[in-house]
Parts: sequence; structure tokens; C-alpha cells
Amino acid sequence: MTLDISHQGRNAKVPHVAVRFFKSAPVLLVGIVTVITAPSCVGSDCADTGTCAPSNATPESPDGGTPSTAIPDGCDLSVTPDKAPACISDEIAIFVSPTGDDTNDGTKARPVRTIGAALSKLQAKPRIYVCDGTYREAITVTVPVGLHGGFSCSDWTPNGVHPKVEGTTDKPALVVSGASGVVITDLDFETPPADARGASSIAGLIVTSNVRLQRTLFKAGAGQPGVDAPPKDTFQPATAPKGGDGEPDGYAPALANPMCPTSVGGASGKVPNGPFATGGKPLISPAVPPMNTGAPGTNQIGEPGHDGSHGNGGAGGSGATSLGLLGKNGWLPEAGQSGGAGSPGQGGGGGTSPDLGFYPGGGGPGGCGGAGGAGGGGGGASVALAVLDSPLVIEQSFFMAGSAGRGGTGGQGQIAQRGGPTGDCLEELKGGTGGAGGGGGGGAGGISVGILWKVRTPLIDGRSTPGTATLDGISVGAPGDAGKGGASGPTATTGSVSGATGLDGKSGVAQAVLGL
Repeated sequence: MTLDISHQGRNAKVPHVAVRFFKSAPVLLVGIVTVITAPSCVGSDCADTGTCAPSNATPESPDGGTPSTAIPDGCDLSVTPDKAPACISDEIAIFVSPTGDDTNDGTKARPVRTIGAALSKLQAKPRIYVCDGTYREAITVTVPVGLHGGFSCSDWTPNGVHPKVEGTTDKPALVVSGASGVVITDLDFETPPADARGASSIAGLIVTSNVRLQRTLFKAGAGQPGVDAPPKDTFQPATAPKGGDGEPDGYAPALANPMCPTSVGGASGKVPNGPFATGGKPLISPAVPPMNTGAPGTNQIGEPGHDGSHGNGGAGGSGATSLGLLGKNGWLPEAGQSGGAGSPGQGGGGGTSPDLGFYPGGGGPGGCGGAGGAGGGGGGASVALAVLDSPLVIEQSFFMAGSAGRGGTGGQGQIAQRGGPTGDCLEELKGGTGGAGGGGGGGAGGISVGILWKVRTPLIDGRSTPGTATLDGISVGAPGDAGKGGASGPTATTGSVSGATGLDGKSGVAQAVLGL
């Protein structure tokens, strides 16, 4: 099938152009990922933050390097090869064909089979010519080069048919990193939908490079929904250990909860010889319920201590407040924040005895607070072309983004631990139940964007375009919904305190050009 796309109206100086992007019965190729290294700031922190020093080259410069042999008569490297057929020569370029072999030398008569192999054989040649077909490989360009499609495989004459480069579910079809003087014409780049939760589909990624795109197409698949955080496991053991047993002299020691040692059941005491009984820890004021103060029994008359107060519930996690980050490795959507943990319950107070015939036990330690739920993951994006700190000139090109994934739901907070019972005693004195954990926050919804950029505004058909919802030649899909906040942790006992619900995340956006 042949698809004719007419481009006009973006800029008055740009002529009407008809470009055929697809051809019937394309040849399918299986390629490799090839990286050609060159001195640059690739891999440094500056590429993540957009602070790398720019190259002196500009996208308006002729593509590639200087041929090691004489330039053929009539070859003008400042224009595309369809306007200077004399440049379609072995002295100027490496040739790529579906019927080639990567062990070949890359001449017209002996073309290579993949673009990755052509990059590895460039040496001083400034160009790569690709005839029509489908090339399944992820390309990484780190050197100056002109990458040109639109050739007949039979005789290498310009025919305007775009070869298609297909990336993988986890890699862009094209990455240009730390390179200057890169010119790409008459090629289509496409990535399939992402296949992992929260993953994005990006057709092209340009990082700290000088690039010119002419008559190209970038098409991204759908992003995937963010990861839903699972609920926290049930607290084990569900009940705190018991308080200290009464000793023959009427004294029971204060005992801490080994899982959260700040919660301590109070010691018992006796009169008239002492020692005095102690209250439970930590002190929680105001007590929940009000009579559960964890106070010790009075030593004047001999009485049991009070039950400990229940702990406070954890705060709900914040939802994602930004869409995400663009770095050298692509797009990272923002996840929600974890919910807060509940506080431990107060230990029960120790009782007292008026005589030596009764040995009261110590108060039971309070139960530990429940953990907060994890935040939901950010929704995957669909981005046709992402550009980080790169002078970019775009002419007569098209960009198509798919639908974005919703943000992940925050996890439910954890149920808290019940307070421990008193030690050996006729009274049922116990520590307070811990507060339940708060729910996790929701993740950000995914973005659907034609051209996503950071630091340097792209020049599109002669016009600086920092951001716009719609633009001729750019189509986008539906944005991802905001992730929902997670539920609070449930209460472990009647009257104990639950956590707070997590907050929803930020909704995604759908925009033709988006600057960060």
C-alpha cells in the first residue's frame, strides 16, 4: 500500500510536498543495536541535567565529515542527494539494502544489510544511503553523518519512498547522542507499543546533538499504565507480647515491644515497700479513648494501671505533582509518594498491690503502627520525538504519538498491631493498638506528545515553537488519567485509629509540542 501525505501550510516558504511513506510488500530485516562512540559528554551527568556545553557545529552545516577521496564532479554535499545525484557514489557513502550482507564493504555493488553495520564502516565517509524496505533495528548515532533514505534498491536512483526503521518495545528506533552535523532525510522511525507496566514508547531520542530532520516521520506506540502498588502484608505477629509477670516480691519489670522498642508496658509496684509502679510509653495525649492514658496504679490503695492509648494513624502519601523527567535515557514518569506509618500504641500502666499476697503484672506494651502504602507508579508516555539540550531543525516532517497510560494506584496502608496483654495478674490490662498506615499516593498520568523538548526550543519549518496544543503534521493520542490514592490501613481493634487515604496524582497531558 502507498500512503501519500501532503504537507503544506506550516510555513509560507515551504513548498507543497507529496511524500510516500510506505510501499507494498516491504522486506523485513532483523538488525542489531550498534553504538559508535565519539568524544562527547554522553554518559555524563550533564546529559541528564541539560547542562552540557553545546557543539560549535550547527544543523545548517553539511552532514557528515570530509571524504577521504576527491568529491565527484557535480556532488554538492550541502544539499540532499536527490538534488545532487553525483553524490550517490561509493566515495561519499555506505549503502544499505535489505538484500545486503553486513560482512560486505558497503558499496553500491556490495551493500550492507543493516544501518548499524553501515555506521560501523563509515570511517571518513559523510553519508549513509538506505534503499526502501523495513529495518528492524535500534540505531544509535554518536558521530557526524548524513542518513538518507528514498532510493530504489535496484539501481540506487532517488524514488522518494521512505525506508522504515522499527525499534523495539524498550528502545527508540533512533537515538542521536553527543553528535554534531547530523542530517536525516526521507526516513521513517517507528516503535511498537510498550509492553511493561509504566513503560513508555518513544520513536526518537536526541541528546546534546546538532540535528536537522527533513521529510521524516516519527511514530510512537501506546504507553502502558503505571504500576498499581499492592496492599501491605498483614502485620505479623498481630498482637504485641504480654507485659512482665509479677515476681514473688510483688514487682513486675517494664517490658518493651521488640518490634518497636519505643512502646513499653509499665512496671508494677507494691506498698509500703515499693518500688512504685510506672506508666506505659510512649505518652500519647490526648489519649484515644480518653480513659486509656497508660497511667500506673496509685500506690496509696493498690489498683491496676490503665490501658494504653491507641497510636495515631499514618498520613496519606502525596500524589505525583509533576509529569516526570526527561533525561539521557528517555522519559521517567513521576510516581506517587508512600503513605506515612502509624505510630505505636502506648503501653499499659503497671498495677500496684496493697500487700504481699497479690503480685500484679506489668502493663502490656503497645502494638506497632502499620506501614504506609507504597506510591503508585507513573503512567507510560507515548512520545514521537524527545529532544534534550539539542539544537534541532525540523523541515516537512510528521510526528504521531499514541495513547498514554494511566497513573498507578497507591497501595493500601498496613493494618497495625494490637497491644499486648498484661503479665500474670487478675486484671486484663493491655497496651494500646498501633495506628494504621496511610495509603500511598497515586502516580502521574502518562503524556502523549509529538515533540517533547528540554533546554533548547526546536525550530519547526522556520518557526521557533516552544509549545502548542496542536500543530499541522503532528497528531497525539489520549493522555493518561491521574493515579488514584491508596486506601487507608484498616483498624485492628474497635476504637483504634485508621490511616489517611493517599492523594491522587497529576493528570497527563496530550500536546503537539511540549517544553519542560
